[in-house]
Amino acid sequence: ESQEVESNGMYGAAIGSLVFIMILAFVLICRSGYLTAPLVLVFALLGIYAELANPQADIVAAFEAEQIDTIRLAAVGTAVVVLLVIIVQATRQYRVYKREQKEEAVHLAKVARGAPVYFRAPY
Repeated sequence: ESQEVESNGMYGAAIGSLVFIMILAFVLICRSGYLTAPLVLVFALLGIYAELANPQADIVAAFEAEQIDTIRLAAVGTAVVVLLVIIVQATRQYRVYKREQKEEAVHLAKVARGAPVYFRAPY
């Protein structure tokens, strides 16, 4: 029974780690807008998925086969969700960039035609 309690605790920690990775990725994407660190997290999650396809003996000894499969699927599921959020954020960032480029081009065209130049605050 002690082994079962320890296994359940480690299983809970594994699930909690996946949840933490997902939350961390969302915070990095939404708060900072940087996408590199979340992509590294996706890579790590895919590594977990690949490693659990043929787990080492100590993992097999510590967890039931169903638990290993659940963690494996949760890792790839988390990776897919985070990757989708990254794609959405990258698309949003690109659209903002293109809009700002267009606004700047219109402004420079007006200046080239002799329109007065007004100071624009950077915000």
